[in-house]
Amino acid sequence: MKLLTETINKKKIILIALEKLLNKERYTLLNSNSNIDQLKLIFQEKTILFKKFLSLHQDRLLLETKYNIFAPYKNQEKLNISWNFVVKKCIVVKKIHGNNKVIINKKFCLNQSLLELFSQYRKSITYNIDGQLKM
Repeated sequence: MKLLTETINKKKIILIALEKLLNKERYTLLNSNSNIDQLKLIFQEKTILFKKFLSLHQDRLLLETKYNIFAPYKNQEKLNISWNFVVKKCIVVKKIHGNNKVIINKKFCLNQSLLELFSQYRKSITYNIDGQLKM
């Protein structure tokens, strides 16, 4: 039981770190002077935290089958409180992550539109010696 409690507490810590990291990512995305290297670093940290979270999730599932106790742990008060916190943080992290994806898509579409306009502006249509169109 102690291992299960420790695993859930580690998940809580990782979710708090993920929430802070996603808020930092959102701030960086909204900042017009943001550097792409900062976003890459945040993405790498986020990937590491998600991998740790998935590893702890698998450990939790193994411990649940070992102890024959399953979520939401209504019989165990400490586990129930910790589990409810984890569920609420997961919902918050999912919402922030979705908002960040929307911001990334909007920025990408805007940048793509500007690139297309710039490339169209630079194109000029001319005829070569044979009378064929040349771009």
